[in-house]
Amino acid sequence: MDYLSNLQNRTKWKSPNHNIKVGEIVIIKEDNIPPATWPLGKVIETHPGKLTDSIIDRLQNYYGIDVRSNVGNLSGLQKNVIAALFHCSSSVEKPMHGQCPIGKDSWCYYQRALSCGKKPKEKYKGLANEVLNMIKPTYLELCTKELLTKCLHGKTQNSNECLNGVIWQRVPMEVFVCLKTLKSGGCCDPI
Repeated sequence: MDYLSNLQNRTKWKSPNHNIKVGEIVIIKEDNIPPATWPLGKVIETHPGKLTDSIIDRLQNYYGIDVRSNVGNLSGLQKNVIAALFHCSSSVEKPMHGQCPIGKDSWCYYQRALSCGKKPKEKYKGLANEVLNMIKPTYLELCTKELLTKCLHGKTQNSNECLNGVIWQRVPMEVFVCLKTLKSGGCCDPI
């Protein structure tokens, strides 16, 4: 299975994407709709603040650190993953490091500085309250005990995700293909 993860390119997070603007046509994600049904909508409003690629990368990074640092420790994992959201939302005007692990070995630069008797410096702009309040419900879904129990082995990606990545690399989700091409995309080349 290690071989499969090496085949998967993660271009989705490496290529820049534009911000959605009022008037654009978008695909609406809804639960309980048949496969290959793509309901469309028109953007009528956007919200202030930015959830940038940089913040998303930081959240993913801290989530991964927390998973690898709390092998077998569900309560510690849940506490630290939630702390990571507030850590990444923090700014000079509103430091939010109260839930971050304390001490010289903490992943939180703010708590590390405090433990060394230094004045902590905020490195990032943080998130606007409006953006934090919009992403918090979704992020907290990633912090349920049911989901985090699956990460207690210390890994953040399972082999099914690797396999799906290889298939979608051969037959991208955004491109319409005939059934024959779709079926052949699931076949692996001999090694």
